[in-house]
Amino acid sequence: MKEDLPDSDEIISATEVQTALDRLARKITASLGTRNPLVITVMNGGLVVAGQLLPRLAFARECSYVHVRRYGAGTLAAIRARLFELGATDVLTAAFALKERATPAAIAADFTGVRASGLGRWRKLPTIRAL
Repeated sequence: MKEDLPDSDEIISATEVQTALDRLARKITASLGTRNPLVITVMNGGLVVAGQLLPRLAFARECSYVHVRRYGAGTLAAIRARLFELGATDVLTAAFALKERATPAAIAADFTGVRASGLGRWRKLPTIRAL
């Protein structure tokens, strides 16, 4: 794969990605396993991870999505607020790849997969690469 991505460095291997997905699924299952939640994927960014994570969740759930054209600093916070406006009694968030940053995100994810610096466009590959 390196020859296909000439100006990038692997920062999280495919094995580490799969291990993180398994760990994330266990944490989410432990928290939500008896609640029959509605799991909402934020598209398009969450598509690849959701496709790998949802089959690992060992509990009954409903699934839906919200389409966001572009992520910004307050996107997840805005989605969370809107879900409460629509009647949600609890909203938990998951983020697979959190970028290490100088300023904190608008909200912290309840469940996280990996943290790394240098996350860029290649977050949708079997490995996570930095440009």
